[in-house]
Amino acid sequence: MFSRETYRGRRSRLIERAGAGIAFIPTAREKIRNHDIPFPFRPDSNFIYLTGFAEQDAALLLIGGKNPRSILFCMTPDPEEAVWVEAPVGPKAAKKAFGFDETHNIAKLDEIFDRELAKLRRNDTLWYPVAEDKEWDAWILERINKQLRKSRQSGFETPAIRDVRIPLGDMRRVKSEEEISVIRESARIGCIGHHIALSKRRAWSQFMRESNLMAEITHTFERYGCAHSYPPIVAGGKNACILHYTTNSDPLRHGDLVLIDAGCELNYYASDITRTFPINGKWSPEQLAVYKAVLAAQKAGIAAVKPGVRYDVPHKAVVRVLGRELEKAGVVKSAKEFVKQTLDPNVPDFKKIFPHRTGHWMGIDVHDVGGYFDSDGKPRKLEKDNVLTIEPGVYLREDLCKELGIPKKFWDIAVRIEDDVLVTENGHEVLTADAPKDPEDLEF
Repeated sequence: MFSRETYRGRRSRLIERAGAGIAFIPTAREKIRNHDIPFPFRPDSNFIYLTGFAEQDAALLLIGGKNPRSILFCMTPDPEEAVWVEAPVGPKAAKKAFGFDETHNIAKLDEIFDRELAKLRRNDTLWYPVAEDKEWDAWILERINKQLRKSRQSGFETPAIRDVRIPLGDMRRVKSEEEISVIRESARIGCIGHHIALSKRRAWSQFMRESNLMAEITHTFERYGCAHSYPPIVAGGKNACILHYTTNSDPLRHGDLVLIDAGCELNYYASDITRTFPINGKWSPEQLAVYKAVLAAQKAGIAAVKPGVRYDVPHKAVVRVLGRELEKAGVVKSAKEFVKQTLDPNVPDFKKIFPHRTGHWMGIDVHDVGGYFDSDGKPRKLEKDNVLTIEPGVYLREDLCKELGIPKKFWDIAVRIEDDVLVTENGHEVLTADAPKDPEDLEF
């Protein structure tokens, strides 16, 4: 993780942007997998961004105004619990390690929050993740109602309530040099995972299943100290027409394509990579035609990435090139109609075979926070140190092909190609360029 000065700086910037008032950011709750077995804990992304503190049962309170300060609430070590679970760091050690102004046992949260809330007045603001967690929503309202019941004596007036995720989204959208360094390493390890999966086709031959390739990627990520940044997709043949297919257990058939969408998470920062290739190492003419169309479109989308262009410009570039190349390949009859229908939300026909946007922000969350539109409602302009994906795809599911008049020889072919792209001072850098995608590099 980063230095405590980094986290102190982030908290200070949020306090400054939030103005007078207080900001409350809890971490994620433990989630039960089944019966009494929890999923592995993963902290809330905004909480880890502001604190670097990865334990559960923790919350952050930021106090604005003339005496700004940060307060962490966390668990205190319990010798009896230490027999069963890892001992928590504890308030004292957390204060020193992460640079908080105050730290307390989580049991003191109600008392201290009530004390700070009582100081707020009508023109002050309470910032917290509004409507993200019903239990925390109820807790906040309970605290406010408690103050209102005492208002005759205290003079308390309900403050403005605003969503803390809005200023945090603005902060997180532009990455620091430290963040970019971690994302770049996450991308490097992600590319190694895809290399390994690609190389295993020949070894597994016709006995390979989707799960075999997933296991190779998982092993690679864990060998480098990473986890998956999202449930991986290893989809053979027509399974790849399901955008979020995660069963990953079917046999891989000789002659089909396999689509692998897998990225790793390193120190809570994600990579996100998709590659599509022939299982038997040889393209059919129809597979190659669709693949080249998507690849040409992706290259056009990447080429459009630079500071100052609006977020939708790469998507429009992708759609124009994809339409032209699909018409050349004989997949669609009219590039003009494909472009028109794909960009027009009111004409959904061809959008059915390219149903998603070209990309998304990426960072601590694989689909990272930060609005895509500015205050005027226009697509936001790309800025230096944004990180986004460029990921066009074509999904020629049989029933959609029948509906759209696409020739039978293309049915059930699905191709997606995805790279992670950093916006630089004068253009862009493809962070995942080491994962092969030229069609000849995907053959054997």
